[in-house]
Amino acid sequence: MKNIVIVGGGYAGINLLHQLKKIYDKQLGKTVSIILIDKHAFHFRKVLLFKRIVQQDIDLSIPLTNYTREGVTFLQGEVVEINKEENYLILDGQNQREKVRYDQLVLTLGSSYHSISGKGGMILKDTETAERIRAQITQSLADQAKVRVAVVGAGITGIETAAEIATWLNSQVGVQNEVILFNSEKRLLSMAPKKVSKKLEEKLNMVGVKVVHQCRVESYDEDKRILSLVNDDPIPIDVCVWTTGIKANSGLHKLHLPQESNGQLTIEADYRLQGSHNIYAIGDCAKVKDFKMNKCDNMTCKEAIYQAGRLSKVMKRHLEGKPNHSSHKTYPINLFCISLGEEEAFVWMKKWNMNIVLTSGLARYLRKYTWDSASLVQ
Repeated sequence: MKNIVIVGGGYAGINLLHQLKKIYDKQLGKTVSIILIDKHAFHFRKVLLFKRIVQQDIDLSIPLTNYTREGVTFLQGEVVEINKEENYLILDGQNQREKVRYDQLVLTLGSSYHSISGKGGMILKDTETAERIRAQITQSLADQAKVRVAVVGAGITGIETAAEIATWLNSQVGVQNEVILFNSEKRLLSMAPKKVSKKLEEKLNMVGVKVVHQCRVESYDEDKRILSLVNDDPIPIDVCVWTTGIKANSGLHKLHLPQESNGQLTIEADYRLQGSHNIYAIGDCAKVKDFKMNKCDNMTCKEAIYQAGRLSKVMKRHLEGKPNHSSHKTYPINLFCISLGEEEAFVWMKKWNMNIVLTSGLARYLRKYTWDSASLVQ
């Protein structure tokens, strides 16, 4: 029996498992077994976290046992050691430590949020902070007729968070509000043409979000409710939300594996960990590079899913002892699906030098489709 172990139940992990289940369909439980490991019992739909600010009843957790079947096992715990010479890992489970043997090991350990220690405000990083943000906004509404919310960081998460808060506040009868999105760059979606960036900002303005470009936030004083800016006058703000972006999982260093200067695992063109013949890594935790194009993948779930599809085929050839001539290729199109509240969305895609922008109905459908397909929701 060949044992494949996947560590991490995020987007990369569950989509790799999905591909391997299709490849080894009738062999699972007979000649091949797959073990999925995660320290949590559930897959967390991270890209939907901003919705938890305004929708308290939305469930973002999917039990990881939902992705298992005959020949596929889920183990809950944290990997504390990997023995590359003897092909096993040590899992610190709920009650005891156990040794898990592998023929192939895949690390899909995801990412951590950048810290803003000592700067005030709240980082949108989990359901608890989402609920705290909502509570603080609700309290501000109870204390005064107008509320001003600052969202610091104008990546996709920042854009979606600002739009979600603005549309929610707009629906409250008798409420005046101002939602300001602070962008350190010259324009939104800087990799897109200027006309696309302009269109996106216009859509944000329509749902009640004001965008301030080339503006860096220094800190937020929660007692005085003052937002301090770099090279500009401070402004009064009632609630400050940081969407600071992500970095490779901060716990990777504990495993003593080869890492890049930014903390991501160092891998070869075929996703194998540097210096290893049977350990692989994809997703946010790895520096995945198209060596032919000399381009690194971004840390997005769509790219992790694409990596998972390619890796599953590479692993099959390696497990069968066949030569592999495949290497990583960059995601074939530029595609960004952005939620702008319940009733609006914005999609930009670029292929063969053609720029396509979609809004409203079709964009909302594509946005929801990408969310659901990423988590394998039927």
